[in-house]
Amino acid sequence: MTKQEFLEQLQNGLGALTESDARERLNFYSEMIDDRMEEGLSEQEAVAQIGDVNEIIASILDEIPQRTPEQMLAKIEQPAQQKEAPKKRSKKGMETWQIVMLILGAPLWIPLLIAAFSIVIALIAVLWSVVGTLWGALFGTLAGCGIGVTLLGLGCMIAGKWVVGTALFGAGLACIGLAVFAFFACVYTTKGAAWLTKMTFVGIAKLFTGRRDV
Repeated sequence: MTKQEFLEQLQNGLGALTESDARERLNFYSEMIDDRMEEGLSEQEAVAQIGDVNEIIASILDEIPQRTPEQMLAKIEQPAQQKEAPKKRSKKGMETWQIVMLILGAPLWIPLLIAAFSIVIALIAVLWSVVGTLWGALFGTLAGCGIGVTLLGLGCMIAGKWVVGTALFGAGLACIGLAVFAFFACVYTTKGAAWLTKMTFVGIAKLFTGRRDV
């Protein structure tokens, strides 16, 4: 089930709630799904972790006080256009004194912001430098030495130097085996660095936009 399908079923099942109460719960579960997707789950996995939508609806309805017949009748008789009109969120802008303080403090907070952003970029660069070093110095060295020493050992055995050739051939195979383990270690390290880089930039984007769905 997708996030949109989940929210639509949830909204249809909350008809007994007021519009503000239903919207509050829809926003709550929407943010829960977004949080799980940001942790790496797919949309379907995130929705599945929330639970069965029918059980959630039943739990919510059990928590609200029962309405009187008069209240239910008043809700049914509301004009259709009023029920269908989208509710506009009131957006509270910044106060005048906040804007003034922001402008006056610009010579201080702008350099600090640039410095903080530079530090983050530098740390990410160091992280990927470590990843590159692992691929080159660890996997590349082991793989190159393993192949070279194995071929050298074969050459020595062909030339009749069986003792030296066998030792070199065995050492080369050991290096190749270590290179295989190093390959998987480098792959997991690269995936971890990619995830950390993504979450870092997502967090920075949220600081500037204030959105949870970035």
